[in-house]
Order: sequence, then C-alpha cells, then structure tokens
Amino acid sequence: MAPPNVLLVTVDQLAARWLEPPFAAAAPTPTLDALQSDGAYFANAVTSNPVCAPARATIATGMTTRQHGLLTNGYALRPALPTFMHALQAAGIRTGGFGKFHFRPQYVESHPDYEPYGFDETAITEDQRVGSWLDWIRSEHPEYEATALATIPNPDLPVLADYGPGDEDLRPAVAAAREAMDWTTALEPVGMPAAYELPFPSALSQTEWITRHAQTFLRRHDQPWFAHVSYVQPHPPNCPPARCLDRVDEETIPDPIQATWPEDPDAPDCFSRGDPARHTHLDHSDARTRRRYYAGDLVHLDEQLGALLDTVDLDRTVVLFTADHGELLFDHGFTGKGQKHYDGAIRIPLIAVGPDITAGTHNAFVQLEDLAPTILDLLGVELPPRSSLRRDVEDVPGQFHGRSLVPLFGGELPANWREAAYVESFNNIYSADPIHWARTIRTTQYRYTRYPGDAGEQLFDLTADPDERRNLASDSNLADVRGRLLEQLFDRLVLQDAPLTHRDLVQFGVP
Repeated sequence: MAPPNVLLVTVDQLAARWLEPPFAAAAPTPTLDALQSDGAYFANAVTSNPVCAPARATIATGMTTRQHGLLTNGYALRPALPTFMHALQAAGIRTGGFGKFHFRPQYVESHPDYEPYGFDETAITEDQRVGSWLDWIRSEHPEYEATALATIPNPDLPVLADYGPGDEDLRPAVAAAREAMDWTTALEPVGMPAAYELPFPSALSQTEWITRHAQTFLRRHDQPWFAHVSYVQPHPPNCPPARCLDRVDEETIPDPIQATWPEDPDAPDCFSRGDPARHTHLDHSDARTRRRYYAGDLVHLDEQLGALLDTVDLDRTVVLFTADHGELLFDHGFTGKGQKHYDGAIRIPLIAVGPDITAGTHNAFVQLEDLAPTILDLLGVELPPRSSLRRDVEDVPGQFHGRSLVPLFGGELPANWREAAYVESFNNIYSADPIHWARTIRTTQYRYTRYPGDAGEQLFDLTADPDERRNLASDSNLADVRGRLLEQLFDRLVLQDAPLTHRDLVQFGVP
C-alpha cells in the first residue's frame, strides 16, 4: 500500500487549555472539534522548550534544544543539520513549507531562504510582517500598503533600513504609517496594541495568504507529498477579522487564574523581575478584552484549517495539528510563555487524523521531538544508518531523541514509553540572567520546576490543584515526592544530550 500524504499544521502560541472547557465555549471551532472527535487527541502533549525558535527546530530535527543548538530565540538552525524534510526529499517525496518557521532570527533577514532546510517549495511570512507577504501587499494591493506597514510590530527592525533587493529604507514609511493609524487604545495607551480588529480585508491577512499558497501546492501534487502549513496567529498582536470577532461569545470567556506567586516565598525570582509579560495589575475586564481577540484569532484559524482540509483527499492524507508552545493569556498574571512553566505555557494541542488512526484520547506524554520520527514512519522513510570508523563500536547513535507516535495511533503504547515530560527554558528576550533558566518535570500528578541556585522552585499537585495555585515545594509532607521528582528531573536533564548530537559531527568512533 502506498504511504499517505502528510499535512502538518502548526499554529503559534496556542495552549491546549484554550481548546478545552471552559474557554472553548467562547470560540466556535467546528473544524478542530471534528478533528478531535474523529482522530487521536493527545491530552498530555508538552512542548520541549516554550519559545518559538527552539520548539520549531525540535519539530524539524527530532532533537532536543541542546542537540540542535537553538537555546532560545536569536539563534539560527544550521542548514547542514539533518531535518526530516531532507530525508523525505532523498526518498523522492515532495516537500512544501508555508508560513512561519523561525529557524532563523527574524530581525536580520526580510526574505530568508528555507529551501536549504529541506523544502522544495516555500512561502515564508513571520511575526514581523516583512518579506513576501508585505511585498505582495505593496505590489498587488497598494491601496493597503500603508495599513500593512502600520501592522509591523517593531518599527526599529534592522532589516527595514535596507529592505529587499533595492536596499530601500522603509523606516520612515513605517513610522508615518503607524502614526497615521493611531493605535492608541485604553488598554494599550502607549504604542501598538496587542489586540485589534484586522484593518484590511481578511483575504489580505497573513493567515489567508498562507492558506492560499499551501492550497496551490496541495492542488499541484499527487502522492507522495509532505506539507507543513505554519500559521503566525494566535501569536500577538491578535488581529482577527470583524466577522470572526463577532462570533466570539464574550460572556462565556472565563476570568484568568489569579496569581498567588507574589505571596509565595518559594516563587521564582524571575517572576518579579520587570518582565513586560507580567500583568498582575490588570483587572478582569482588560484581560477579557484580550482574550476575546485571541478567541477571534482561533475562529479565523479554524476557518482556514477547514479550507485546507477541503483541498486534500482525506482518505489518503494524515493530518497532524499542533502548536510550538502555549500562551498564558493572563493566567497567573502573565501573558506569553517562556520560563513560566504553568500549564498554559507548556501543554499544547496535538491531534492526528487519517487512515488507520484510531479515534480516542491518549494520556501518554508526547513531546515535539516525537514528530520527526512519526512523519518519517508514516511515509515509510528510514534514515540512513550512521557509520563508525571503528568496527567494535556498539550502538552507533541515531538522530532522534523522540519516538514515533504511529503505534499510539493504532491504540498501542510501546514498552518503556516516557512517564513524564521534560521542559527547559533558557534566557528570555528581556534578560541574560540565568535566574530565568527553568527545568521542569511534569508527571500525571505533579509539576516540579527548578530554577538555579536559590532562584526559586515550584511543586504543584495537579490532581488536587489543577490551576497550579498552591506551591508545595516547602511542604514537609511532600519531601519524598519532591526528592523523587528531583531524581527524575536530573535523569532527564542528563539524557537531553542522547543520542549524541550530529551537529558538526564528522565521524562517530574516531579516536
């Protein structure tokens, strides 16, 4: 039997909890609801590093943060490092990448080339709203050029100083467009708001631009193909079309989980260190406004996911839906993700639908490094074995830290499957202080997070306290539990480098 096509759809900054009750009631997402009903839903899917670039590099390579080298945003993935897309190309499978990939820093390149990472066809647009999407607006819809320029989140982007092949200085035009747009709102009195109604027709949005490019690829190719469609939303700023915002039931939007860490003596030091993502001062109405726009983005994305699925033969296609990391969305007084390893930051949706995939909910822990071996397994592609100069070397390391999920798709849990998820964070984008370095072990019952030295720790009983409001790190009754979790955490920390990285590897077994 011929292998299926594989459609991987990722969205940026979506926690699993925003697709679950009670929040799910606010945003109608019939396409995602149908996928979850018809497919395998992984309720304990956890990102490996809750920030964009490291998580996305892990998806592409099947490697951990330390193996591929992207510790946080600002690093570039080396094209020479093997990705699963390279393996698919070598097997004659056509590959396409559409949307945001963030293998390279967005601040230094307006038109990055992603073909060296293993894509035959690409259409790239990312958070900063420069590059191919902006060029298309300026060329095909000049009446909206100024509006598009006004949506560029950072007017000081270095790439704006010498933009495109003509080295155009776009900074004056961006500054003028932003001033004319007058983004000022009561919620965001200074600068561009983190949430606004899309200021041009939805057909011109990044979201629908990504969909159309992906559809062109999907219609052009018969089997076999692999397509990665990667949407920028709901990464802020949240900017849904008016029709999608109107479909949000604001009255059902739940209030955020209130922060208890400000009164906790064991709370991580980094939580109170001037992070702009901290919003403990906002009242519930402000948070509900932002959550409404976030929900509007989900409605828009669900529409586009439906359009993608209408383009493919679902009897011959496996669809995988996931996110790179979560979004706290004011839970515990924070927005964003990073070193704040609450559920909203680290637990992500993962749904698989297609031939031979059994519908149902799986509670096994799965992580982003499982996706690369899973996709190769689905398409029947094996990596070439690694060789050694020494014949007496045993267990020459493979490439992947993760494992294929294909057995789980059929309802089988392989032996020795992980019993906990490991999460790590390095510096956030606002500080170089290692107090932000978080290491987490999450089991079925507990989430334990350690920061270096005396910089804080957290221990939550997720069964008794699913909202993670009571830190038990100093509870003497749980000293044995804390000790066991520390042992698990240390074991997983050591094994983050297994198998030995292929980054810059010339030959294994060289004396």
